[in-house]
Amino acid sequence: MSDLTQLNRLIQAVLDDEISFDDFDRTFGFTYYELPVDVMRSEPAAFVSAVCEKREFVADEPTDAERLDGWIDRSEYMAWLREEWDRRQVRPAL
Repeated sequence: MSDLTQLNRLIQAVLDDEISFDDFDRTFGFTYYELPVDVMRSEPAAFVSAVCEKREFVADEPTDAERLDGWIDRSEYMAWLREEWDRRQVRPAL
């Protein structure tokens, strides 16, 4: 299974409540940062790159100042992730 497929499956799993946000957070980041550079630069990786970047700005309770800098909480992240997933109709290759 390719790393991109694994990342897409992790996204689907957290959206389907098959894994916790904490498990997703730990596993997704580790897997993403292990991608070879040429894969990270590929068009198929653009979505998972956006997911990873947005994930880096999640806090349990962002302050007003943090929110001005783009920080969001977990529920906002999950809503964003669901919307992006559905909009892009991303589905892992089986």
